[in-house]
Amino acid sequence: MVKKNTKIVHEKVVEPQQEKPAIPPIYQTSTFEFPRAELLGDTISGGPDNEVFIYTRGSNPTQRTLEKSLASMAGSEEALTTSSGMAAITLIALTFLRKGDHAIVSEVTYGDTHHLFSDMLKDFGVEVDFVDFTSPKKIEETIKSNTRLIFFETPSNPLLRLVDIKAVSQLAKENKIKTIVDNTIMTPLLQDALGLGADIEVHSLTKYINGHSDVVGGAILCSKKDFLELRKTLFTTGAILDPHAAWLVQRGLKTLALRLKKHQENTKKVVKFLSENSSVQRVNHPYLREHPDNKLALTQMKGFPSVLSFEIKGDLKDARRFINNLRLFKKAVSLGGVESLAEHPASMTHAIIPKAEREKAGIKDYLIRLSIGIEDAEDLIEDIKQALNQ
Repeated sequence: MVKKNTKIVHEKVVEPQQEKPAIPPIYQTSTFEFPRAELLGDTISGGPDNEVFIYTRGSNPTQRTLEKSLASMAGSEEALTTSSGMAAITLIALTFLRKGDHAIVSEVTYGDTHHLFSDMLKDFGVEVDFVDFTSPKKIEETIKSNTRLIFFETPSNPLLRLVDIKAVSQLAKENKIKTIVDNTIMTPLLQDALGLGADIEVHSLTKYINGHSDVVGGAILCSKKDFLELRKTLFTTGAILDPHAAWLVQRGLKTLALRLKKHQENTKKVVKFLSENSSVQRVNHPYLREHPDNKLALTQMKGFPSVLSFEIKGDLKDARRFINNLRLFKKAVSLGGVESLAEHPASMTHAIIPKAEREKAGIKDYLIRLSIGIEDAEDLIEDIKQALNQ
C-alpha cells in the first residue's frame, strides 16, 4: 500500500474535461512527464525544433503561447522570448557572429548594447564599427567583405533620431548582411520593422509590451529559419523567460493598443509644453515639425514615441535639480510603463559609454529623458512646470 508521504508527492492532477479556461494557465513546471521512455528519448533526439515540451529551459506552453501571440501581432513567422531585452540582443550576437566577423552598430544606442558590441564581442575577435545611421551612405562606406550584421535602434534612445529601416535593409540585402532592428520604443503596432525589410526585430518586453514595470523580458521576431538557429543558442545559454513572467506579459499584451493611445495623447501635450518653455533650449521628439526626421516619422511609423528628451538651460547640476524637484514623475530608469519616469542619460542609462563618445552622439550632461505614462496629462505638465520654476 502506498504511504501518505508518497501520495502527497504524486498528487492527482485535476484537469478540465470539456470546458477550457478563459485565460491560458501558467505551466509552472521545470520538466514534463512522458508515458514511455522510448517516446521521451525519441523526442529529445528530434532536436530543439521539436514542438513537444520536454524541459522549460528549452520551451514551455506558457512561453509558446506568448511567442505565438507576439508573432501574430507582428506578422512574423516566429517569435522567441528571453529573460531580458539584453539577453535577446546577446543571443542574436552569439548566434550570427563568429571570430573574424564584422558588425556595424548605430553610434547612439543603449549603454549596455554599446558595451556588448564595443567591449565584450571585440574580446571574442568580432570587429565592430559604430556609425551615424541617419546617413545610409556612411553605413555603405563602412561595409566590409566580412560584415555579417547591422544593428540599430529606431527611434534612438535617448535622442529620438530615426533610421530609414527600408533603405538600410535594402542596402544590407544587396550585401547579404543580416539587419536587426531594436523596435522596443515603437512596438510592432506603431512600426513594422519586418515589413520594412528588417530580418530580425528585437524588443525589451519589460517596456510597452508588458507595460506595468513588473516584468523583465525580451523577444525576438524573425523567420522560422532564424528561429531554429536562435532556439539552439537559447537552450544552451538558458536565457529563457520564466512561465510566470510570460503569463504576465501575455496579460499586458492584451491592453497594449489602449495604453499606446493614451501614452501618445499625453506625450504630444508634454512635448508642446516643453517646446514653448523658456527654460528649455531643445526638445527631441519626431512629433515636432522642426525635428530632422519628422517626414520620415510620418511615413515609417503609425504613431509617435512616448519617450522624449530635452536639454535644460543649465548644466549637470541643474539637470539633476530638475529631476529631484519632480513630484509625480518617478526618478527611475526604464520606460514604457503606465507611470511616468524621469532619468538622466549621461549618468544613468548611457553612463557606461565613454564621455567623449556620449557628447559626440549628442548625449550632453544637461539632457533629460522622460517616459510619459498614462496619468492625466495636465497633472504631468503641472509637475514639469513646478520643477522648472524651482
